Amino acid sequence: MADLTRVSRTKILLAVASGSAVLAMAGQVVMFDDGMASELPVVAAPIVPGPMTMGDTASTTTLEPVALATQKAKPTVKAKHFGE
Repeated sequence: MADLTRVSRTKILLAVASGSAVLAMAGQVVMFDDGMASELPVVAAPIVPGPMTMGDTASTTTLEPVALATQKAKPTVKAKHFGE
């Protein structure tokens, strides 16, 4: 019984120590972080004047639809409905 109490106290002590270490590291990051200097404007995409255009290498051809060899598959043996 005493061993179980000692083991659980040790686990709790290690959990508290680990949590405080994580908080200490986060505090150091906040204290010593200078931030990242950004020279670019904050936009989702570059703004280009004029209408949208397609690139020189874009192709606009479409392929013919592919039909399956079997138009509608039917099972050879069907199971009976539940309850029949």
